Amino acid sequence: LLHDGDDFLCLRYNLGRQLRTKQEPLPSRNRDNAAAISMLILANPTADLAACYREGIEIRNRLDHLRNRIRVDFKSTSIDTFYLKKNLCEYDLVHFAGHCEYDSLNPDASGWALKDGRFTARDIAALGQAGFLPSLVFSNACHSAREEFAVNEEGCQAATHNLATAFLFSGVRHYIGAAWHLQDAAALNFAQSFYAQLTRGQSVGE
Repeated sequence: LLHDGDDFLCLRYNLGRQLRTKQEPLPSRNRDNAAAISMLILANPTADLAACYREGIEIRNRLDHLRNRIRVDFKSTSIDTFYLKKNLCEYDLVHFAGHCEYDSLNPDASGWALKDGRFTARDIAALGQAGFLPSLVFSNACHSAREEFAVNEEGCQAATHNLATAFLFSGVRHYIGAAWHLQDAAALNFAQSFYAQLTRGQSVGE
């Protein structure tokens, strides 16, 4: 939203958000660059979002020609909290397309809606203590980076508040999420453009 009179700064510079916290973030995972990147696509876990299923299929198909560089696993059914707790740390990159449920009264109970309930910020924090989380998580879901507190709110730096901060504090280097409601077509177009540029060698910020 920053404008210098001529242009929006996000169009001139690679902008992101930096977290201020009293917590000690966990280290990011450093993997062998020679190894193929492992990617997990989680699409429509609750089986009620046809557009999210199509998004997952589209991304998988677009990356198929890069299978020697990126090993893609696609999952759309039987995605429950046990599956994520068991498998999430095995991947470098995770793309989620589905519902994200935000709890304004208890933000650390916010999370991805799965077959058996939510995969919450608390679950992510616990998982980060047990293993190395992916380097990049793309959460293409409504409210997946939403937060309620003001910057100067008392104690706002003391604890994990939402899904985005939980992933970042737990060792995820890059997290992409939505602060508001997403439209299906725009979400798909953005994801397709992001992966197209990323696989051409652009940085995440670019």
